[in-house]
Amino acid sequence: HDVDGFALPAGEGQSFHDGSIFSSGRGIELEATYPGLASQVSHKIAGQVYVTEVSMGSAPGDDDTYEPGDVIRVLVRFDTEVTVTGTPQLTLNLGGSTVAADFQGIQNPGDAALPSTGEVLAFGYTVQDGDADANGITVVANSLNLHGGSILDTEGNEVLLRHDAVTFDGHLVGVVPPVLISAETSQDGQEVTLTFSENVHVRPDIRTLSAFVGVALSSYPRILIDVFVDGHRAYTHGPTFSGAEMVIKMDTFIRPGQQVTVSHDDVFARDLPGILVDDDGNALMHFDEQAVTNRSTLSADASGLLPVLSAYSLTVAEGGTGSYSVALGSRPDENVVVELSIAPTGHLTASARELTFTPENWDSPQTVTLTAGTDDDDLNFWQEILHTSDTEGFVVGHVKVLVED
Repeated sequence: HDVDGFALPAGEGQSFHDGSIFSSGRGIELEATYPGLASQVSHKIAGQVYVTEVSMGSAPGDDDTYEPGDVIRVLVRFDTEVTVTGTPQLTLNLGGSTVAADFQGIQNPGDAALPSTGEVLAFGYTVQDGDADANGITVVANSLNLHGGSILDTEGNEVLLRHDAVTFDGHLVGVVPPVLISAETSQDGQEVTLTFSENVHVRPDIRTLSAFVGVALSSYPRILIDVFVDGHRAYTHGPTFSGAEMVIKMDTFIRPGQQVTVSHDDVFARDLPGILVDDDGNALMHFDEQAVTNRSTLSADASGLLPVLSAYSLTVAEGGTGSYSVALGSRPDENVVVELSIAPTGHLTASARELTFTPENWDSPQTVTLTAGTDDDDLNFWQEILHTSDTEGFVVGHVKVLVED
């Protein structure tokens, strides 16, 4: 039996076992050295029915977590139909502890008269109090065992039970991550307060890293949490944490009637997982475009000069390029010079350091091309491009860029 295709090991000996091979006509004995043959995937040997796939047959819900009483269902597919008797088992690893998932039946049996015959076997385990797995359920390699039963092919022969270990990310057990409960602005329009289901803070090792590399600790949550005001991503200063609340300082005022939303930016939060955690180290659940209650009581008649950006988040491959455009949201009374600055420095350069808009071309987009540098490591980097101007009333715009290695 060979599910990968047969292979021929390289020969490195001095003879062909007990025989020999001589060159024709010269009587010279050949050495048994040859390169061998890699696995031939189109030449498999089906001496036994075998496992082709182990997959997850249940869903943990929106929070990615199975709670006590939930059933974890794992599916084991064979290359052809098998018949099951008794209750075979499959071993799962939940946070370092192993549990047995029992055979539950054939998944979608093709013949109701043969409920224990089919290609896909379903195994189930009911989550108990105290079960916990914060990294994802793992099916232990080669853990399919008969447990006194049998799994036979259509000819009555035993099947091959071997299979690889499989870990299912996004299938957690007994782990309750913090979630966003509500968000509102302050009456003075200078802050947005997010309230979570429990205490949230920056992961401790990130604090240490921040001090070591000289990056302000506030940069991490600021790059992960986005506040949009009337569709424009607002520039924010370092947030502060107090128990289950996170207070975000705004660079510009929020005024009554403006639509405000908040997002846990997926591109950057998934590249930098688990930056914001609860007291048990569980990562904050991702959220997108959640409405913020606008409680601002400022005068609503003031307006600002907004940069119109074609993108707020970009991903650029290391050594590659990317682009976006900039225009103004309203006609200025005089020329406006928009300055571009990149932070942290390094890894990324822009084709222009400043853009000039006039009362005539204010709504004509100007393209900025970004070029990512290269290095010898395999780490991703994020950069932020700020768009500022000395023009009165100009509202800061910013683009976040992930330099992907």
